[in-house]
Amino acid sequence: MSLTQNNNQAPPEWDFHTDGPAHAPRFTATVHLAGHTATATTTTKTAAKTASATALIETLFRQR
Repeated sequence: MSLTQNNNQAPPEWDFHTDGPAHAPRFTATVHLAGHTATATTTTKTAAKTASATALIETLFRQR
């Protein structure tokens, strides 16, 4: 979020999807920012959001 605010960009957009049985759900978070997308799937929604954000940041810094 702070990267987008510091660069006067629109904030990231998130999509969440849950599947699997109720006792062991899997959460998928997809983040979209400036034409880039990253996705991660984990056992908690927060971890999926964090992992997808991390993947997006790594992608953005590799391109510079």
